[in-house]
Amino acid sequence: MIGVIIITVVAFILSLVLVFIEGAVNTKEDKIRALLPGYNCGGCGYNTCRDMAVAYLSGMAEAEMCVTKMRKEAQSKVDMLLRTIPNAVVIVN
Repeated sequence: MIGVIIITVVAFILSLVLVFIEGAVNTKEDKIRALLPGYNCGGCGYNTCRDMAVAYLSGMAEAEMCVTKMRKEAQSKVDMLLRTIPNAVVIVN
């Protein structure tokens, strides 16, 4: 009887540990996926943004592989430059 109780308690504790580990991995994957655009365009070489996030977490991909994300970053930098550079034309005759 005591053996059954001990086995039940150990199984319960192990299941809690597994749930915690799975939740930590899913949380990281969700954070990485939130940084990706979610278009599933395949420009990075992966079929979906989720596949890209999983590959990134396992060290098989880099964030710079996301073409759409890099294009958006480049466009925002261009927009910032255009806002800060004085845009006046002086015509000298």
